[in-house]
Amino acid sequence: MPQLDIMTFMPQFVWLTLIFLTFYQIILQIFLPKISTNLKLRQFQVKQSDSHILSLKNEESNLLTSYDALVKEGITESRRIFTNAIDLSGQWIHTTLTNTNTKDLKNTNIEYIQALAEMKAKIFLVCKS
Repeated sequence: MPQLDIMTFMPQFVWLTLIFLTFYQIILQIFLPKISTNLKLRQFQVKQSDSHILSLKNEESNLLTSYDALVKEGITESRRIFTNAIDLSGQWIHTTLTNTNTKDLKNTNIEYIQALAEMKAKIFLVCKS
């Protein structure tokens, strides 16, 4: 087996060690500082975004509070306007009905009452006889 040949084992081991140490040195001097810098930058950005998120959440809660207050005020105002409109329409109906009965339908009401009286009188006379 060529892997266990004693003549070629030592040069293969030397080359393996040399390549491994070179690769290790390149990683330590080039890649690890870049990775470390990126991780620190990300950590800083995360802290910045966390503080920004907190300020946005505070702003959101303030907006929701003011929105709720405006909605409550709007509902109260619309309820007041609606109640006022109902009261005014009730008054208008009452005055219109009173005016119609006293002015426009006065003769009709008198004729109706007379007709009722005549009908009652006929019924009373029929029942008596």
